[in-house]
Amino acid sequence: MATLPPSAILEVSLVADIDADGYADTAILGGTPEQRRLVVWFGRDGGHESPVAAPLGAPNSNTGASLDTDRGELVVLDATGGDVETRTIYRFRRDQVVAGMRLISIETERYRGRDAIRMAWNLLSGAHEFVRGELLDSADGEERIPRYTTPHRSQRESPPVAMASTPLPDVLLDAELRAAAVGRD
Repeated sequence: MATLPPSAILEVSLVADIDADGYADTAILGGTPEQRRLVVWFGRDGGHESPVAAPLGAPNSNTGASLDTDRGELVVLDATGGDVETRTIYRFRRDQVVAGMRLISIETERYRGRDAIRMAWNLLSGAHEFVRGELLDSADGEERIPRYTTPHRSQRESPPVAMASTPLPDVLLDAELRAAAVGRD
């Protein structure tokens, strides 16, 4: 059964009709220093179905997460990192093809030093965007704001991706950087 491990810390939870079927569903996000997990139980008449889960990035002191719903989708905002910070928005939708939740889009940004990179991928339409940038200090010096160059847009078709197979954002961003480096040679 997909749940959080006994030593896990619960970061955030949501009770709402995630899949817009009229039944209350439950989503939780939490974990240990080694692994975090998103778990969803769909409500049904008389209880809940077996849970579905997805791995998420490792936490640290700067971790922040939230769960919300939007037109039958579960929206997960997640921030992980310390010296390297990754911010990600995942969108999942209930899908019979994958017998649970399907990843339908992922938008992620990573900041390291003064470098910024961003990737957005709509797995339903195939629309994909990757862009590099730099972090600049705000006018008041209180925060750093990314300034991006012109994005590289492409189409990347994908078979349905079950929630349990959700790729980690840093893995996706590293692959984008490798592909960009090969493209320049």
